[in-house]
Order: sequence, then C-alpha cells, then structure tokens
Amino acid sequence: MDNSEYVESVLYKLTTYERNGIYPGINLFFTHETSKMPLNTRVLDGMLKELFCERE
Repeated sequence: MDNSEYVESVLYKLTTYERNGIYPGINLFFTHETSKMPLNTRVLDGMLKELFCERE
C-alpha cells in the first residue's frame, strides 16, 4: 500500500466488486500491509478461526 498507483488500482477493484454484489466483510476478506507495518499473521489466524471454525 506504499505505492499510490497500487492503492488507486485496489480502490477501483473494490468498487467493481461492490457493483457485482461482493462486499468487504461479508463475502470478501482482505488484508493490508505496508513495508513499515507488515501483515500480522497472528491476528489473521485469530480472525480466520473466529470466522470459520466451530466453537465448542
């Protein structure tokens, strides 16, 4: 996300997804990271478990 052209491309894609019934947080999940703030895989793992694993 450090590259402004990349960010513009991502925003265009998100708009296209929404026009086609694909909504962030409902049927689209994405991550974000920069060179200064890398992807936190521990947080991602917890989110995926919360969303997709059965609770005891």
